[in-house]
Amino acid sequence: MTCAGSPPTRPARAAMALATCLCAAAIAGCASPLALTRGLSRVEGEVRVSGGRESLQKLGPVVVYLEGRGELDAPGAGTLTLSDLRRDGLGHDLVVLTRGQSLRFVSQSGVAHRLFAIRGPERLDVEVTEGGESRVVPMEHTGWTRFYCSLHPDEIWDVFVSPSPHFALLDPEGAYRIDNVPRGDYALSIWSLAVNGAVRRVHVGFRTSALEPIWLDPAKLHP
Repeated sequence: MTCAGSPPTRPARAAMALATCLCAAAIAGCASPLALTRGLSRVEGEVRVSGGRESLQKLGPVVVYLEGRGELDAPGAGTLTLSDLRRDGLGHDLVVLTRGQSLRFVSQSGVAHRLFAIRGPERLDVEVTEGGESRVVPMEHTGWTRFYCSLHPDEIWDVFVSPSPHFALLDPEGAYRIDNVPRGDYALSIWSLAVNGAVRRVHVGFRTSALEPIWLDPAKLHP
């Protein structure tokens, strides 16, 4: 027991030191003291197009993700529900999930949909009844899948299945931030309809890994 005015005991001094260390590290840029105790950090940076001849907006949605650790390859779980209520016509924002998660489509508008997608030699058909919902659709294959609707030719749903749970979408300014990343070495990859592939190696240490901007060669961007 420690009395008022007496020096703190050894366990008390150790607890105070740990608290001071966690607070200092959190101020230095880590996501939270809890993340620090679990050995997690953060990766952040920017993506730019060399020469200024292309705009990031022309690339469409861009996903940045990390690969390289065995535990990142374990399939995810859970079902993501997508509604047909939308703000701009029949297009929908890109949906990003991890391998092993599932999708379910819901008609909140009261309109039926007959969705389909082509994944290699496989055709995937998903029916959404009026005011109802579809069956659960497992997403086991990584990469991009586009769902079309045979009842509404202008309707599309873009889905990207990330090989890793550690991913982020670029914001309008070209910045990304991936939180809660275990320490280690990774390959940082970029995906969009215009570019796809690993771009650099990344070492994630105790603190935030703030990377130099990634410059994309406009000559290598797909139209």
